[in-house]
Amino acid sequence: MTFVARAAAGSLLAVLILVAPFAHPAAAATCRGADDGGGSATARAAAMRCLVSQVRVQAHRPALHATAALKRSATAKAVAIARCRNFAHTPCGTRASSSACFSLGENLASVSLGTTPREVVRAWLESPAHRANLLSGSFRDTGLARRVVSLPGTGDVEVWVQHFGSRC
Repeated sequence: MTFVARAAAGSLLAVLILVAPFAHPAAAATCRGADDGGGSATARAAAMRCLVSQVRVQAHRPALHATAALKRSATAKAVAIARCRNFAHTPCGTRASSSACFSLGENLASVSLGTTPREVVRAWLESPAHRANLLSGSFRDTGLARRVVSLPGTGDVEVWVQHFGSRC
């Protein structure tokens, strides 16, 4: 498995939780497809949303609400990464603008085809910046996108983009 991840933290939060309960076999049963290396894009995204919800519940954080605006922005980022063939927070050289009344965070992952959603979430949890975004009590909304893209020197990879936000 190859894993590359980048996080843009809207706020940094020191959070300590145990990852061990997340890896427990009972957790796998509650998120269908979490341990599958394949499957439809819809099933993989549903597994990812379920896993993120589990992690937040275990950390006593409020549930994230899926919003159309953040899903659109996550999808636009995944499309830009594919179009510009650059895995970065600014794949085409421009940063997304945000409202002065909206707090934003972004987690990116570029993984080998066949990587499970659980492996992506586990890697995010092992990264302080990604973990801060996943577990921030400030974020209330989310949008998730995934896309298979071809990157120079890497070939085909699965790119995950999760945006986090809160309105003022």
